[in-house]
Amino acid sequence: MYSETRVKLEQFSDPLEFERMCADILHGGMGYQEVVPIAPRGGSDSGQDIIFTTESGGAGLACVTLRKDVEKKFFEDMGKQKLGIFQKYIYFCTACLTHKQKVKFTKYVADTLDAVLLLQDIEALRSLLDSTLTSIREQYLGIKDEKKEIFVSMLVTAQENLRKEYQAQLLLEKAHETSDFSQAEAFVQQAVELLPACRREEYRQLGIRSARIVIYRLPLQYGREYGQAFHIFTKEALAPYVQSAITYLEEAEGHAENPDAEGLVYLACMYGYRRQYQEVISTLDKALTANEKIREEFLQPRMLEILLVPCGSDRDRIEQIRSRLHIPPLTKEAFCSFIQDIDLEQYHEYIEWIAVKRANMPGEKGVHILKICPPYAQNNGLVSADTQPYATGTLESVTVDPRFVTIEELYDMLCQSFFLVFPIRK
Repeated sequence: MYSETRVKLEQFSDPLEFERMCADILHGGMGYQEVVPIAPRGGSDSGQDIIFTTESGGAGLACVTLRKDVEKKFFEDMGKQKLGIFQKYIYFCTACLTHKQKVKFTKYVADTLDAVLLLQDIEALRSLLDSTLTSIREQYLGIKDEKKEIFVSMLVTAQENLRKEYQAQLLLEKAHETSDFSQAEAFVQQAVELLPACRREEYRQLGIRSARIVIYRLPLQYGREYGQAFHIFTKEALAPYVQSAITYLEEAEGHAENPDAEGLVYLACMYGYRRQYQEVISTLDKALTANEKIREEFLQPRMLEILLVPCGSDRDRIEQIRSRLHIPPLTKEAFCSFIQDIDLEQYHEYIEWIAVKRANMPGEKGVHILKICPPYAQNNGLVSADTQPYATGTLESVTVDPRFVTIEELYDMLCQSFFLVFPIRK
């Protein structure tokens, strides 16, 4: 098998550099101490190139050669050594020693010098340089450590990713803390550029945040001169928030393999706000598939009102919403029981009911909030009702003459004008 290291060793021609490399191998690779080249600048060395201290603390000698007649050179060097001076000999060469030569050299040192011999021929050097001594290989043979370069590159990349992640987290903290949606949006966009992995989660949160402004008509604050501020809730002011919510939530959940049910809840509501009935139904189904328990979220008053908006006065559409949310049909008995079961000592507000105006009835169509005055004793247990259209919020009286009627009579009156959908529980 081709080995670049072996080829480079065969081509090595500078004996002083080879000696320096062997000295570094002795110290850095083999772990010997007190490694000292005898004649690092050349000259006579009496067959002694490098001395060192062995593992047991004894003296050791390394001989180094680039000569091709390695056997002749070996006996020349070993013939100059004296018995008892060195406990261990290491012989470095770029020749490929045969088994016979290795046995011969080892036996000579043991019999003549009473010492141990470690042979480091070209194959032994290749093994060292290609495994644990790649830095020495790069220094003397010019062969780069590819694994090291890959590791360094991975380390640099990891450090850069950590830096980006840290900066992104700082930006996201600012986005979550600010009450200004535009600022939050800008912070999130910067964070996503640094950390694309946060894109879906942060877009979902931006979409939900924008949708909540629309659903709950959270104040949109505008500054005026002299430091004054005012709040508005106009459709024109809310329109950009509707678009932002749909854009972010469609990207985050529209084609996700495992969509987030909460994100789909708000997306369905935004479709409802835009009167996109088919999109409401398909998104509602996706949300319930993702998590059946999310059904309770859809029954929240503001959300249910918006889901009903694209139904108009179409009874079939209303029933489609009702069936998906497991809203049972309302009977007179159930309506009367609900009103009668209210603790009048603790309850001092209108009883509210989400309803939809029938198409053949006069007045504003669409979703209404019925406001029923409870059957207080001072009214002889009778009730009255007003209605508040979702679109305008203006109050209209349902019971006019007489103003107060029985609960049963009110139910009949309401059913003539409205589809009663769901009570608002407080």
